[in-house]
Amino acid sequence: MKYIDQITEIFVNVDDFYTQFKKEIKKHQLSTTKKQRNRKFTMSDCEIMTIMILFHLSNQKNMKHFYLFYVG
Repeated sequence: MKYIDQITEIFVNVDDFYTQFKKEIKKHQLSTTKKQRNRKFTMSDCEIMTIMILFHLSNQKNMKHFYLFYVG
């Protein structure tokens, strides 16, 4: 269970960081006249960042192998 607690802690830290980061980016973002898509994704940005952090902390060298056998 200790490993699950570490993953949860990493996700919470990433989520806290991303909420603050998103607010700051919106303040300084330039507006565009182009159409932008507002498509909903199945995974949040925080989940993707957490998976990438876990991949870099693991000893795996292949992202596909890591995702299929550890995340999936």
